[in-house]
Amino acid sequence: MDESGPVEVIPANDKDRPLLAVRNASGALVYHVFEPAGESVKWPSPPEGDKNGITFVGEKGWIEVDRAHIRTFPENLAEVQFKPGETRLYESKHHYQNFLGCVKSRQKPICDVEIGCRSVTVCHLINIGHWTGKPFRWDPVKEEIIGDADVAKWVDRERRAPWKI
Repeated sequence: MDESGPVEVIPANDKDRPLLAVRNASGALVYHVFEPAGESVKWPSPPEGDKNGITFVGEKGWIEVDRAHIRTFPENLAEVQFKPGETRLYESKHHYQNFLGCVKSRQKPICDVEIGCRSVTVCHLINIGHWTGKPFRWDPVKEEIIGDADVAKWVDRERRAPWKI
């Protein structure tokens, strides 16, 4: 989703949705878990430990990734071989070195400014979903909330004079 983003934010409720979710244009739901989900969510539990990464949980297992490691359940999930033509990310041992190398080579770094912007946008949208408790739609092209002026107020704020964008 590097050049796009979610199209909908669906806050948690006490009835049928124990976790906030964002829906991508493909229809895939991505759940935000910031504390143990408890008994309301049934899936294999990823290991406890450093919380500075991301865990992708599916129906048959999970993949936990941070800058230092990759762990999977089942363990052989990490051994899956990519087929020709499948999308692969290139490996970067160190973001600073990757950036400096790209300054020299003029190639795009593994985490360029557009990827950073799209990544933090998801975080902001998740926060807005938690703060407002309201579901809303997001236009990832125009980068604006669709059809709800009250929720859209959370996207930006007034600038102090003389600053403006």
